[in-house]
Amino acid sequence: MAALDAHFRTLVETYADIKAILITDRDGVILLKVEQPNLPAKVTKAALSATFSLSCDQATKLGMGKALMVMSAFDEYQINTNEGLLIEIGSQLKNEVLIIGNAVVAA
Repeated sequence: MAALDAHFRTLVETYADIKAILITDRDGVILLKVEQPNLPAKVTKAALSATFSLSCDQATKLGMGKALMVMSAFDEYQINTNEGLLIEIGSQLKNEVLIIGNAVVAA
């Protein structure tokens, strides 16, 4: 996990627009969290990730296949707002997320 943490930390430090990366299980339980210093705790709290996970699950029920991305906007913050940046690093993140997923399934 230390190598994945370091990799995600590099992404957060490389892309100024990325404030945090959270990897959660399907219920929104945070498995890995990397964030910029001084980021308010409310942005990465567990209730938000659980709600985000539920939104993805509900969107999948629309009959258009698995939801790949859900975007949320609030008064102060936007979640997943830079789609181009996410798509650019998405394939790179996918491999790391699969490693975490396989570790969780094995446990």
